[in-house]
Amino acid sequence: MIAAIRKLTAKHGVKEGCRLARAQYQRVPAGSWGRWRQEGVGSVSEQREADDAAMVGLADEVRASIPAPEQLVPALADPVPVARRALNFWRMIDELEHDAQLLREFALTKGADGKIKVKAPFALRDAHRMRCDLIRLALLTCPR
Repeated sequence: MIAAIRKLTAKHGVKEGCRLARAQYQRVPAGSWGRWRQEGVGSVSEQREADDAAMVGLADEVRASIPAPEQLVPALADPVPVARRALNFWRMIDELEHDAQLLREFALTKGADGKIKVKAPFALRDAHRMRCDLIRLALLTCPR
């Protein structure tokens, strides 16, 4: 039983290996299973430390495999598609601004006394957030 736990955790990782081993031995009482699991792979804190160390190693490996930006974009890129994408970006910003305005109009209503009242507070909040995000995005993308 302990050998099976060790074999599965070595093949599939601690969490998935223990789950697969538990599925194979469903009739084992919880107390016995816990002791066997701890004897096979160690305590939970040891498992987490091993998993964290593996994640750090994996992150370094992923970072090393990402090519440099110069390798992704040729040095002499055609300026026409870049300008076209920029124009499409600003058109999409305008469309999103229009959507935010429609959402704001939906959220507000004019009462019988002529005052503007909030009909849907969450929609008004979402419209406000949308407009703030659009302004922030536009400021970040404007040339300085």
